[in-house]
Amino acid sequence: MWGKVFKRRGHGPGARDGADGTEARELEARVVAFGEALRAHPFTPDTDPSTRRELGRALDAYDEATKALNSRDDSGAPDEDGVLRALDGGRLALDRLDARLAGRPLPEQLPLCFFDARHGPGTTRVRWPPSRSGRMVAACAADAVQVREGREPLMSRRVREALTSERPGRGTTSHQVELPRERPSVLVVRTDQATRVEVRFEDKVGRSSRFYPLGGGVDPVIARVPAPGKRRTLKFTVAFPDGDEIKWTADAESAHAVPIVGDDGMRGDGSDVIRFEGAAEGWRLRHRGNGPVALEALDDDLAFWTRVASGDGDVDLEFRWPGPGYYQVRAGGTWLLEPAGAS
Repeated sequence: MWGKVFKRRGHGPGARDGADGTEARELEARVVAFGEALRAHPFTPDTDPSTRRELGRALDAYDEATKALNSRDDSGAPDEDGVLRALDGGRLALDRLDARLAGRPLPEQLPLCFFDARHGPGTTRVRWPPSRSGRMVAACAADAVQVREGREPLMSRRVREALTSERPGRGTTSHQVELPRERPSVLVVRTDQATRVEVRFEDKVGRSSRFYPLGGGVDPVIARVPAPGKRRTLKFTVAFPDGDEIKWTADAESAHAVPIVGDDGMRGDGSDVIRFEGAAEGWRLRHRGNGPVALEALDDDLAFWTRVASGDGDVDLEFRWPGPGYYQVRAGGTWLLEPAGAS
C-alpha cells in the first residue's frame, strides 16, 4: 500500500546536484529514513477518522520535509529548520497512530525548541516576548534559562523573520499563516491597543461560521480562533471596523495557547477559544451587548461539534458542560462564564 501512496504523491527527496555539504547530506538521510519508516508501517487506512488523520499528518510531514530539503537559500543551503520541524511532527503523528491502534493514551511531547530547531526538543514552555501579549512557546533548557533571566536567546533566521511580522491595520486586508506541526492549532490575534477586529475565513470547513468578531473591550486584543482540519496554511481577512490604524499580529499556535476556564469562571470580549477541564455541572453564560452569543463545543481537532447555549443581546444563559474539552464563545459583546451558583 505504501509504495502506491508514495508513487501517486510523487514523494522522494531529490537533493539538487552539487556539493551541498555534510549537513545537507545528513538532512537528506533523515528524510529518507522517515520515508522508509512510512513505507514499512503496516497500517492500512480504515473507516476510523482519527487514525486516518494521523496517517495524513505523517504523509504531509514527509511532503513538508522534502520541500524544505529541496529549497535553497542564497548560500545554497537547504531549509534545515523546516526539515527538522517537519520530521519531528511526522514522527509524533506516527507515534499517535500507533497509540490509537493499540488503544493506548496518546503521547504528549513538546515540539522542538521554538528559538532554533537544532536545539532539540523543548523541555518547558515560556512566554515570548516576555510580555502580556507574548505567546507560550516550547524552549530547550538553555533557552528557558535565558528567557527567565531576561535575555534574548539566539534564534534561527527563519524564527527571527517570523517574529518581525507586526503589521499596521486599517480597513480590510487578506493574509495567510502557516499552521504549526502541533495539532490542533488556533489563530491568535493580538493588537497593541483596545480595538475591535473582524476575522473572516475563505471557507467554512469544520466551522459554525466564517466570521469572528474579536475584542471590543477596554484592553488590547488577545483572542483565538479555531484552525480545524489538516490544511497547511490558513487564509483569512482582517478588518478594523472603527477605522483606527492598529498594530497587530496574527500567528498560528498550538492549542496549548488556549486558556483554561478557572473554578470561578472567565471573562472575555468578542469571540475566543477556551478549554474546560472541570466537572460537567451547571454553569451560566452572561452576555452584555448587541448581537448573538453562543457557546459551542469543539472536537479534538477544534472542529465544530455541537451548540451548548445560545441567545441574543443582554442574556443570562444556564447550561451544563458536556464534559472536559475545547469550546468557543462566539459573541458580539462582553461575556462572563461562571458557576450557576455564583452570586
